Amino acid sequence: MLRSGAKPDEITFVGVLSACSHAGLVNKGQRFFSSMNRGYDLEPKAQHYSCLVDMLGRAGLVDEATKIIRTMPACEKDAAVLGALLGAYRFHGDIAMASIIGEALQELEPGRSGGYVLLANVYAARGKWDEFARVRKTMKEMKVNKVPGFSLIQVKGRSHVFFVRDRSHPQAAEIWGLLQEKLLPQMWDIY
Repeated sequence: MLRSGAKPDEITFVGVLSACSHAGLVNKGQRFFSSMNRGYDLEPKAQHYSCLVDMLGRAGLVDEATKIIRTMPACEKDAAVLGALLGAYRFHGDIAMASIIGEALQELEPGRSGGYVLLANVYAARGKWDEFARVRKTMKEMKVNKVPGFSLIQVKGRSHVFFVRDRSHPQAAEIWGLLQEKLLPQMWDIY
């Protein structure tokens, strides 16, 4: 992208940081995050901090991830950033911190399922079935339903939403064909 002369924007950095997170490239990811402001005059937003926290958490650097949240601008602290931190504590087994973060997430967005589901999964992973049941019961009492995962893309100004296992899009056969014939083989070639 840089060789072609195109300047990365905020969305580019979300993709790059997310890729670094999933690939375990913590040092590179941190350098990219730092370069946003210094090299491209872009102020990191909540979604960038969320990627950074996720990256650190996946690498086991939960203290560093927690420090990021404590020092980041308050206006950028949102449910996605807290969710990333909760995921890190879930993965690395600190149930006490996960409980605190999960409850903060529920307070921040009491009508959304994310915080409840993440916290319930923390308890389930540790065999704390009474706590798991308590969270799920709270969801039921609050009439909070789990939203299915989806992807959203824009093509020529039109938004297209794809839910998990959803084949209702008018071009679903063409899209799935392209995925099977071209994109998946290219992705496997990388690995």
